[in-house]
Amino acid sequence: MKRHLFLGSVSAFIIPLFHLTRSDLEPMHSWNRAFADLSFIFLLILLFIGALERLEKRFKPYSEWKRALGMWSFLLSIPHIIIFLDGWVEWDLRLLFYNYYPNYNHWAFYHGFGLGNGLGIIALFYGVKLAVISNDFSQRILGNSAWNYLQQSTSTFYILVLIHTAYFLYFHFSTIQRPNPPRSWFNVFFLLSISILFVFRLYVFWFKVRKDKISNQSQPRNLDGI
Repeated sequence: MKRHLFLGSVSAFIIPLFHLTRSDLEPMHSWNRAFADLSFIFLLILLFIGALERLEKRFKPYSEWKRALGMWSFLLSIPHIIIFLDGWVEWDLRLLFYNYYPNYNHWAFYHGFGLGNGLGIIALFYGVKLAVISNDFSQRILGNSAWNYLQQSTSTFYILVLIHTAYFLYFHFSTIQRPNPPRSWFNVFFLLSISILFVFRLYVFWFKVRKDKISNQSQPRNLDGI
């Protein structure tokens, strides 16, 4: 409970600050991005903790933070989705994938926008699943093996969120007839943070492989067959 109270307090403090850093955007877009940005940051921290656990056993006690971070990452995505649906597509779900041209009474598939939203919808289902099982009760009901298997989809969830976010940060405004918005701090932070996480996880993988090889080499050989 203390972890959830802490993350809730952090969210209540940081989200208005993130909103202010997007003052060049319309309020709907700035609030929408503020919730999405912090949701993504919580997901990044969760993955960093997961990699640290594999690197050093002394980080195992931080596993409970992973659950809390995952839950709050999902919870913050809900206002992001609601603001988007209410302020941008006005609850006409067809506009998630199509542009409507009233002069011609014609619907045209909006390729990049539709792909970005489609990946976001798939990520939402993964997020719901992870949020539902991120508790001790689900772990007891499912058993450790099945629970750990379902938890492995966190990486898939991260990749879906990654592509969804990258589209709206770097590509969406180049596909519509409006000036590109000024680049915000999050554009740089996004590239920097995912690059650091990628390199760090590669290092953890290399470290584990090297450690296992050393461990295997240090074990005495079985000479029974000689």
